[in-house]
Amino acid sequence: MDLEKSIIESVRPLIVEEVKNQLKGFIPVSDDTEENPYVDAKWLCDIAHICNATRINLAKRGIIKPYYLGSRVLYKRKEILDAIESGKLSRYSHQ
Repeated sequence: MDLEKSIIESVRPLIVEEVKNQLKGFIPVSDDTEENPYVDAKWLCDIAHICNATRINLAKRGIIKPYYLGSRVLYKRKEILDAIESGKLSRYSHQ
């Protein structure tokens, strides 16, 4: 019984590492990394504290510019952060 436990404990880190390596190909990289210049609509709504309807309205008014990748709607991270900083994109701004 002790031999079995020691074998399991010695192999466990190798198995965990291999599973992590295999999952890297299936798990998408988070849009919240600085390496990715584009963010999705959920990130925009979370960071700007706006709802989805407001996001669509802001895009129609030209305050934010959506970019399309197939059926996905993306936004440039820098443009969003600049709009927030300048006050164009604020939860309580009425223009």
